[in-house]
Amino acid sequence: MSGALWWLPSLIVFGGAAVAAVLLVRGLRARGRRVLEAEGRTPEALDQRAGLALVQADDVVRQAEDEVGFAEAQFGKSDAAQVARAVSSARQALREAFLLRQKLDDHIPDTESDRTRWNTRIIELCATATRLVETENSSLSERRSVERDAPERLAQLTAGLAETEAALPAARATLDALARRFSPTAIGAAADAPRTAAALLAEARRSADAAADAVSRGTLAAPHLDAVARHLGTARTTLAQVEHIAETLNGAASELESSLADTRAGIAEARAARDANPLPDAADLIGDAITVAQRAADDAETQVRALATGPTATGAIGAANGARAASLPPRADDGDPAVAEADGESATDARRELVPVGGLNPLPAVGRLRDASLQLDQALAEARSNVERIKNAQAALRGAIFSANSYIEVAADFITSNRSRVGPEARTRLAEAERQIVLAGASADPVEALDIARRAARLAQDADALARYDAGPRQAPIRG
Repeated sequence: MSGALWWLPSLIVFGGAAVAAVLLVRGLRARGRRVLEAEGRTPEALDQRAGLALVQADDVVRQAEDEVGFAEAQFGKSDAAQVARAVSSARQALREAFLLRQKLDDHIPDTESDRTRWNTRIIELCATATRLVETENSSLSERRSVERDAPERLAQLTAGLAETEAALPAARATLDALARRFSPTAIGAAADAPRTAAALLAEARRSADAAADAVSRGTLAAPHLDAVARHLGTARTTLAQVEHIAETLNGAASELESSLADTRAGIAEARAARDANPLPDAADLIGDAITVAQRAADDAETQVRALATGPTATGAIGAANGARAASLPPRADDGDPAVAEADGESATDARRELVPVGGLNPLPAVGRLRDASLQLDQALAEARSNVERIKNAQAALRGAIFSANSYIEVAADFITSNRSRVGPEARTRLAEAERQIVLAGASADPVEALDIARRAARLAQDADALARYDAGPRQAPIRG
């Protein structure tokens, strides 16, 4: 019998495994449902959430539809158009949501998957409709807040308007004072600032009157108030140009005097360095920089004197201009291109640098002084570098000549001792080395002499090596 029931143990094992699998699946399903219930994601819970969202969104959109009429009455149709568009989009979303709800409530049975998908879509559509409406409601609330605060804002802007209008005479007086000292080019666009600001303030005043009328009538005042703020802000910025150019020009006038003193000191230092420099090229470089700096300093000194004496200095400026113009080359004949080209750019630039009679502009003069001082510093630095290079070359020259002569003597002695075996290449190198060392001793430039002496040493070494090669291996130099 035991042989006939051999399959029984297997049946028991597989049957037990099947029962365990069924129980496990049921347990997992029950656990999943409990999780969904806890999170409100069961079909029943999702259905309740979708229904509640639909009711709430419909109430919000209906209220917003009423707000469209209120907005049109308060702000006008054009300003309320954006609100109307948002409400229309929200109502369209709700139509789709109601259509899905109708499909859920009709007599046709729906699968659990369809119900879940449609309810989820209803919740999303309701959220979209609510968001559209609440965004525009927030904007309307802000605009109504602005309208409620219109009287206070109007008072603040009116006070600022009066304050800025009162600043116009001071700005005009500042410009008049600048015009007596400085040229129109120096003052620039700031010369029109009071006139431009007055026009802007007049526009702001008209907008303020319109805003006051709107406040008294209870109509929309925000656009008029925005116009007042815009014109007033631009007018203040325009008037600020006057103070800025006054600070700039007065500061430049003070800077011109201090820069002139620095440039004069730099010129004196450069002259001393030029006179003490042993190198002609370096001295010429310093001299060119001194010429440029001197011209810039003369121009600056004319302006400094004119600024110190005030508007009555125009005669002094004119005399200075006449003296400078007389020193310039004659103006080129416009009818002769060759003569025009010969006139040169330097003379043209010099004429442009003449101080304008009846007005000063210290800004370019300060710039020219700074450029001239920089050129002086660069010339002095290059000259010092050249002098240092000469000193170093002089220090190394004696040793270089001694070494070259030593190599020449060694090569000459070897060739003399082995004249029958040394070919022409070694003798040619030695002859060139002897010629080069003579040139090194005759050169007046230490740097050039050092280079020649080093070249002579290399040639002598080459001559010695070639001579030993010609004489044979026993005569090759010993190398460590």
